[in-house]
Amino acid sequence: MNASPPECLRHSRRGEAKKNKQVPNASLVNGVDSPTLVRLAGRNDSTQKETMVKILSWLRLVAVSCLALILGGAGFAAFAADGVIKVGGLFGTTGPQANFGVPYSEGLKLAASEINAKGGVKVGDRTYTISVVLADTKSDPAQAIAEAQRMAADGVRIFFCCNLSAEAVPVLNAALPQGAIMVSPNAAVTKLLGTPGKDLLFKAGNIEVGDDGSTAMWVPFVLEKAKPKTAAIMVPSDEAGQIYADAYRQTLEAKGVKVVAVERYDHGATDFSPQLTKIRERKPDVLFAGYSDEVRGIFRQAGELGVDAMYAGTVGVSGAAGEGLPAFAYPAWTRFLDKGQSDRRVLAYMAALEKSAGKLTPNSFWSITQYDWLNMIISGMQKAGTTTDLGAVAKVLKGQRYAGLVDWSVDDKGLGRQSMEGVYLAGGQVKEVRSIKLPGH
Repeated sequence: MNASPPECLRHSRRGEAKKNKQVPNASLVNGVDSPTLVRLAGRNDSTQKETMVKILSWLRLVAVSCLALILGGAGFAAFAADGVIKVGGLFGTTGPQANFGVPYSEGLKLAASEINAKGGVKVGDRTYTISVVLADTKSDPAQAIAEAQRMAADGVRIFFCCNLSAEAVPVLNAALPQGAIMVSPNAAVTKLLGTPGKDLLFKAGNIEVGDDGSTAMWVPFVLEKAKPKTAAIMVPSDEAGQIYADAYRQTLEAKGVKVVAVERYDHGATDFSPQLTKIRERKPDVLFAGYSDEVRGIFRQAGELGVDAMYAGTVGVSGAAGEGLPAFAYPAWTRFLDKGQSDRRVLAYMAALEKSAGKLTPNSFWSITQYDWLNMIISGMQKAGTTTDLGAVAKVLKGQRYAGLVDWSVDDKGLGRQSMEGVYLAGGQVKEVRSIKLPGH
C-alpha cells in the first residue's frame, strides 16, 4: 500500500533535519514548550523529573500510534491475500458491559459461519472465507488498544469496536492502521463521522435527534401508552449519557412533554435514592432511564421510593430491566427475539443464534447489529469488486439502503440508521411488539 508517512514519523524526520537538541513539538508534550524542556535538561530536581515523565508519556503514545500505522502498511499485504477476509471484534465480553459485548460477538460469529457454510463469498474472480478474531477488552481502553494492535499485526482490516465510547475513540485515534474500516455502535463517535481522516468510520445505529433518529422514532410509542404531560430522565454520568439526555429532552419537549428532571448516575452504582428522591418530588408521569440494564436497580428502587410513573428504558435497555414492574416499555434496538415474535426471517435467525450461542438472552437483539453490518460490508466488497481497497468499499456503503434483518439507511458521512421494534409489557407479560420503521421505508 502506498501511504504517506504517519504524522509521528514526519515529526521525527523534521527533528532529524534540525540535527540536535530539539525536543518533540511543543504542542504535543503536555503543554510544555521546547525551550522550557531544554532549560530543564540540566536541572536535577523534582521539576525535571516531572517533565521527563511527561516526555516519556508522550513518547509512549507516539510509539503506540506509529506501531499501529507501520503495521498497517505491512498488514495490508496479508489481508485477504490467502483467500481469508479477517474481521476483528473488540468487545467487553466479561464484566459490567458483557450484556452488550457477548451478543455483539455472537452476531459476528454467526454471520461469518453462515457465509462460510455457503462456500464463502465471491469477489471478482476469487472466493473468500471469513475469519472472525475476537478479543475481550474488559471495558479497558488500554486493553482495547493492545488488542487492536495485535489484530492489526495479524492482518485484520475490518474492526467492530467497542462497548464503550471510552474504548472506541482511543482505538480509532491511536491503534487502527491506515485504510482500515471501523464500525462502532458508540454515541461518541457520531461527531467524528466525516471528519478528516475518518472516511472509513461508520456508526451502527443512531440515537440523534431528528425525524429519522431512533429517539424520535421510539418516544411516540411510549407517549401513546403513558399519555404523559411531564417526564424525568436518568442516564449515566458520561459522554454517551449526556448525548442521550439531550436527545430525549429535545424529543420530548418537541412532543409537548415537559421534562421536569434530568439526573445522572455513575456506572457501577447501586444506590440511586438521592437522584430518585429528587425525581419523586417532581412527580413525572413517565421516567426514562438508560442506557444499559443497570437501570434494573433504578426502576426497582424507584418503585420502593414511591415514584409513581410509567417506567421506560432508553435505547440500550432490554426487557430484563422490566422484571417485576407493573408496566414497562423498551425499544428492541433491532428486532424482538423472544416469544411473541412472528416474522419468519427473525424466527429463523433466533433458531440459528440459539444453536450457535447456546442460548438466547434478553440482550440477544444486539447481535443483529453486527450480523447485519458484516453482511453489509461483504456485500459492499462484492459491489466494489475488491477486498483490499476498503476506501472503495466505504464509498459503496455510504448513501445506500440495506435490507437486513432490520432496514438500514447509511448517510454520506457513515451514520447508519435502522428500523427497530417497540415492546410493551404489563404484569410481566409481553402485550405488544410493534415495528417502528425508518421514515421513508
